[in-house]
Amino acid sequence: MRNVPSYLMIIVMLILLFTTATAANTINKNEKVALLTFDDGPDIRNTPEILDILKRHDIKGMFFVTGQACSKQPDLLRRIANEGHVIANHTFNHKVIKGLGTEQITEEITLTNKTITRLTNQPVEYFRPPTGAYSKKEAELINELGLKVLMWDCGLEKVAIKTPKGLVNHLLGRIEGQDQLMLLLHDGSPRNRYSRKNTVKALPILIEELKARGYKFIDPSSKKGKQFIDRYIQENPKLDVY
Repeated sequence: MRNVPSYLMIIVMLILLFTTATAANTINKNEKVALLTFDDGPDIRNTPEILDILKRHDIKGMFFVTGQACSKQPDLLRRIANEGHVIANHTFNHKVIKGLGTEQITEEITLTNKTITRLTNQPVEYFRPPTGAYSKKEAELINELGLKVLMWDCGLEKVAIKTPKGLVNHLLGRIEGQDQLMLLLHDGSPRNRYSRKNTVKALPILIEELKARGYKFIDPSSKKGKQFIDRYIQENPKLDVY
């Protein structure tokens, strides 16, 4: 090594540093990662407890909120933002957008964007259609409005399953063999149709079970998280209708 010119040593060190930094921000296809996403909030009955659980486990998630719920719970929306979670659009009134007119969809999305930005000073990048129903036509309009459609591949809640542990076991059975997870949970319910108490109780169980299986929870606002989300959107896996 004594005969190696100093400039070559510097180049080698820079290459090693670049390679290490790149690897830290890149997700391997076989890396076991999970992203927790929550729909239909914020809801004062459930969201605070969910935020407490996520904080306790040092996990950042994504919250697909409705504009109507944000208007009712502005302080709770700000708490979501202040604790480092990503806030995304889930329409204003939780309307199914498939088949809606262009003006209605535009109003649902833009009004929600404005509400989120006004209350948090944060831009909105992602959109998830209520019930997951949308067509190519709606997808093109959403993209024109500056948002990316982000779906999911497995949901926690099942109406027929009545216990938190049962919900977790059912989900674990469905993700077996899957390394990268975009998980759907709910912290609210339009028109209070469903209680989300079992979701709140199931969340810490789910987190521990996934950790025990080697999954790491990804921060959606990090470089690695954004790469994961963008790749997920491009691959557009089959929708898990719940």
